[in-house]
Amino acid sequence: KVELQKQVSAERKSHLLEVARLRKDATQRSREAAKWRVMSERQRAEAERAKNAAKSHVQEISKLRSRYRESEKRLRMQTLKRGVMEKVGLDPVLVGRREGRSTRPVTAPPSAGGNQQKKV
Repeated sequence: KVELQKQVSAERKSHLLEVARLRKDATQRSREAAKWRVMSERQRAEAERAKNAAKSHVQEISKLRSRYRESEKRLRMQTLKRGVMEKVGLDPVLVGRREGRSTRPVTAPPSAGGNQQKKV
């Protein structure tokens, strides 16, 4: 009977140790899983932020491109109209058009350039 009690108490002790070990292992695995979940969520949020930033950047670039395209078109049309008026012989002053509408600083008129050949 004493031998049986010793065996039962030894089995109970080993069983409790095994249960404690398994609980510890389960707790460790759940912590690890939670850590991976948090890291995954953080990466997902970072990817979402990057996607939104790229999207807004693309929208901004497309706005700038369309604005640039429109201004280039307007400039081409003005240049074409000015050339046609000069060919016809209309002076821009008579028609009410200003010559220097550009926002760039005017350094020298094209006829005053030093790179033209002098007529002798």
